[in-house]
Amino acid sequence: MKIHKGFLVFALFYVALFLSVPKGYSQIPTASLLVDPLSGTLSAPAGVQFTDTSTGNPTYWFWEFGDGRYRLTQNPLYVFDQPGTYPVRLTVGNAEGLDTTTLVGDYTVLACGNSDLVFSEGEGAFTSIMDAYTNSIFTDISIQLKASPYIEDLIFDTSGVVDLKGGYDCAFSGTSWGTAIGGTLIISAGTVKPTGVRIAPVTLKEYCDGIGNDVDAVPPACWKQEGVCASNVQACLGASGWSGPDSPECYSGNLDYEVTETLCDGLDNDCDGQVDEGLTFDVDGDGSTAIGSCEGSADDCDDNEPNNFPGNIEVCDGIDNDCNDLIDELTFDIDNDGYTAI
Repeated sequence: MKIHKGFLVFALFYVALFLSVPKGYSQIPTASLLVDPLSGTLSAPAGVQFTDTSTGNPTYWFWEFGDGRYRLTQNPLYVFDQPGTYPVRLTVGNAEGLDTTTLVGDYTVLACGNSDLVFSEGEGAFTSIMDAYTNSIFTDISIQLKASPYIEDLIFDTSGVVDLKGGYDCAFSGTSWGTAIGGTLIISAGTVKPTGVRIAPVTLKEYCDGIGNDVDAVPPACWKQEGVCASNVQACLGASGWSGPDSPECYSGNLDYEVTETLCDGLDNDCDGQVDEGLTFDVDGDGSTAIGSCEGSADDCDDNEPNNFPGNIEVCDGIDNDCNDLIDELTFDIDNDGYTAI
């Protein structure tokens, strides 16, 4: 079979193009997202599923929900538990860089029609879990909780069953999400049955929103976490929220950080996963690295001249071939007769 010459050239071009793409090639990701339900007006507590649809193989996700809180997971389920209007933003990144997108249309979350936090079946509304428990006339009690975070220590010390049911809507008419209780749980008598409730022995932290003690907020990680940037976190800027994953605040307090490596100190100063890269030179390829290089001999007196390096044989060429600070030290007059040897 005869192959047309033009086709062969075309095929070879694309094979060469394919082979020229370096292994592990990556690009700056492009941020995009999906939400369910779509942005609009919701009633608190409002649960929203966020899904990352970014391209470019991101390895870092930073979700901001407009209320001072954040998530670092790829596809978070988030509950807006307070009334307000919230712009949602997603920043994604990998080793090549960052990209940010903002949800088109804010979430407007309306307050519940009532301020009751707890409803005890058969007994009505109460302002706290312990209020419902201590004032109950029943041995067994069923307490319904809204899908909002509670900060309360619980002490159950009477016989009977306490059925804690979490995730209720404003009217206590149905459930969709769970309830988190930050505090301690002590059961000295009776039985506790939690359904849709998570009790953690910690106090929920303040948000970074410019209201209250923002110094208690748990900061999100910065984008760069290699080398001297390990454990770097964002700064809380009050009403402006978190500083951002690649903001100057991520590095301002890090004395070892450099935008580009300049020091031979055995550290990854620019946080790219490499130590002292770009600081070793052998321009002339003679096997001896230049003075000041981080690796190799670091003793080449002229790294632009391949005939100059320590240990080389000196010849009569007007340069310091062996890097001993002497030029052409090959002139001999042993008998001092005024004539130099051949």
